[in-house]
Amino acid sequence: MAAIMAFIRNTPLPVAFAFGALTSAIVCGLALGLGSALARWQVAIGWRPLGRALLSLAALSWGALVLGAPRALGIDVTAGWPGTPLTAPAAAAAGAVVVAALLPHALLARTRAAVA
Repeated sequence: MAAIMAFIRNTPLPVAFAFGALTSAIVCGLALGLGSALARWQVAIGWRPLGRALLSLAALSWGALVLGAPRALGIDVTAGWPGTPLTAPAAAAAGAVVVAALLPHALLARTRAAVA
């Protein structure tokens, strides 16, 4: 919704797309963060938790941008799926896009597990 409104107001499409990805990441991260804080009845306040939250937000935004980028750039990663079966090259391309989208989150989770 935010990206659509930004685009309607003559914002360039890449900027509107990035704004929409950031907005959706904020909403998703806020819901997950509040749910986690309420489940544990514990909220950490300080610079380190703020930095971790911002890194998580950046990872969520990156994932949204990478998953949406092929369609926004006019690249058909899935090659007509679900109308036609997925070919091996299309499956490899779709898998590579998903891995690229999830890699920052996986690295953050690994470093958090190593620290804890």
